[in-house]
Amino acid sequence: MMENQNIASDEIYSERNLGRGFRELELQSPEARNGASGIPARRATTMTHQDPTTTESPTPGSSTSLQTSQGVAAGRKTTRKKINWSKEMNCNVVKAFLFVNECRDDPLPGWRQKLHMEFKQRHSELELTEQNLADRLRLIYRKQMVALAEIDEIRRSVGREIHNSEEGESSVMLAVHESDTPHETCQTNDTPHESCQTEAEENRAAAACKLKDNYQLFEDTNPLCRPYLPKLNIKKETFKIIEVVNDALEKLVASVDDLDELHRAIYAAAITVLEINQQQPYTTELTKKSKIQKQPAWKNRLLSQIDKLRAKADVIHEYINGNTSRKVRHKIEDILKTIKLEKSDPEFNRKLTCFRDELRQKFKK
Repeated sequence: MMENQNIASDEIYSERNLGRGFRELELQSPEARNGASGIPARRATTMTHQDPTTTESPTPGSSTSLQTSQGVAAGRKTTRKKINWSKEMNCNVVKAFLFVNECRDDPLPGWRQKLHMEFKQRHSELELTEQNLADRLRLIYRKQMVALAEIDEIRRSVGREIHNSEEGESSVMLAVHESDTPHETCQTNDTPHESCQTEAEENRAAAACKLKDNYQLFEDTNPLCRPYLPKLNIKKETFKIIEVVNDALEKLVASVDDLDELHRAIYAAAITVLEINQQQPYTTELTKKSKIQKQPAWKNRLLSQIDKLRAKADVIHEYINGNTSRKVRHKIEDILKTIKLEKSDPEFNRKLTCFRDELRQKFKK
């Protein structure tokens, strides 16, 4: 009887101290507790983990996955070297961008791929993607790594290259066309060539006539009062227009001896190029008006402060005269909070009137 009581007390003690896991372990049979080999289950599991001889043969799929994972890890370790961008390389990026977009500031469709191909021709040793070049171009323009004057010079050089390449292609195509056509048809092909010559002569005559009109238009005018010239938009025909007007200007300047007349002739030539290029100069009236209307910042701040003081004084005046609308009451509450004045104050009306007079004195000064 005493032995049974001792066993029961030991079971209660083990349940209280060792918890549910030990209680479940005691309820199992000795075979389940020790395993099939007679070794305790916990020791058997540790032995299976610690036994180095029990290794599974890798399957083909697992070996390939292991190789690919090793390849990925090896690929991650190989990092690209940092590129030290020189000013010449930055200029080449801008030059390639302008060449691809035909000297336009707005990019054309597919410009990234063309920019990458054009830049790789100049620097084939660099490992760059299309996104790298696009980011670099954006950084150059944002931080002004290349000055605006240099960008304009690059734009002119690229425009000349495009113009020369187009002339070369047209001459090559004309030579190929002449070589392909038989000798008998050469006489019939002379008429389009003559028509092109007559059209070019007509354009030169029209440009010279327009230049003379503009030269006479600005006669006896103050150079400061003339319209302002905008930036010239570069197109394919712009360089041809400049050449035509330049030829007419040389003939006009040949008979000019005065510096003012020379300045007027050059200004008239610039106006002529803009008109043929379908651009308009800025009028002096708009520019003068904008300069007159522009005021300094300190004056604008003072005017805004005066308007606020006048508005507060008007609200207090309306409240004193008996206007107790919701809008006025809300504004009066904000004003009372700023001056720390209570409505229960016996001198409320007098203090509020004094504050209104102070505001009026401030904005009258």
